[in-house]
Amino acid sequence: MGLTDNKIRIMFIDDDPIDQALYRRMCRRADDVESIEFFSYADDALDELTRRPDALPDLVFLDMRIPRMSGIEFLQAVGSLDGAIRDQLNVIIATTSIHPDDKDAATAFPFVKDFATKPISKEQLEKIVSRLRKEP
Repeated sequence: MGLTDNKIRIMFIDDDPIDQALYRRMCRRADDVESIEFFSYADDALDELTRRPDALPDLVFLDMRIPRMSGIEFLQAVGSLDGAIRDQLNVIIATTSIHPDDKDAATAFPFVKDFATKPISKEQLEKIVSRLRKEP
């Protein structure tokens, strides 16, 4: 699902406090960001998505290598959610490097829209948002 021209809500799923601080700073400088939310664990983020389907984020940045529930496990769980939730999500895989098997597995999910190299810059965010706004 594409993005509207409104300000966006972003969810970051990343257990690294340094990356979280960088994302927070980047989003403060970005004109298009309305709100941000951080989860260190994918299972906590999944609970939030299912608990509040009326307040879904516009973008979800997902680190593939996180404890408790891996990025792939999170994608599989999202893939099994009700279509009303799953079809509204735009997931961006955020990683320092991605194993080809992980990339192949992630691209099997239609809600995975892109891959971004960490740390994500304001310019990368703007490029992703611009591209997703052009999608139907």
